[in-house]
Amino acid sequence: QLGSAEALTKHAKLSTLHKQNLEARKKKKSDVKEKIVYRDRAKERRMKYGDPEEPQPSKLKEKYLKSREMEMPMATSSVSEPIGSENVGNRLLQKMGWTEGQGLGKQNQGRTTIIQAEQHSSTVGLGNKLPGYTALAGESYKDCVKKMMYARYQELTEKENSN
Repeated sequence: QLGSAEALTKHAKLSTLHKQNLEARKKKKSDVKEKIVYRDRAKERRMKYGDPEEPQPSKLKEKYLKSREMEMPMATSSVSEPIGSENVGNRLLQKMGWTEGQGLGKQNQGRTTIIQAEQHSSTVGLGNKLPGYTALAGESYKDCVKKMMYARYQELTEKENSN
C-alpha cells in the first residue's frame, strides 16, 4: 500500500513512536489518578478553628415543647385510667339507672366517651382567643407548626371573604 520501502520504514518508525507516546500518556494519567486522594477539608477546618457553636434554640419551639410537657401528664393519666366506680358522678349516674358502656339520654343515644377537659393558659391576656389548631399527642413540632399556619390561613381567608 505504501509507495516504497523507505516510506514503509518511516511509517513503522512513526507508528512505534505513536505507540510509545500513547503509552506514556496512559501512564501519566494513571499516575495522576493514583495521586488523587480525598481530602477532608471540613475536618481540617474543625481542627484549625474548632467546632462551631450550637445555634440558638428557637423560642417558638421551646414554648411548644413546654406546653406539650404541661399537657402530657394530664392526657396520659385520663386516658390510661378510666373513672372508677367510687367517683361521685359515676355513683349518681348508676343510681339513675345508667350502666357503663351506655350513652346518656332517653334512648341511650348520647355520648359514650369521656368529655375531654380543655385548659386555657394562665399567661394569656383578656380577649385572646384559642388557637385554630391544637397539637395532638405524638405529633412532631414541624407538623404542628404547619397545621397551625394552615388554620391561621383558613381563618384569614374566611375573614376576608366575609368582608
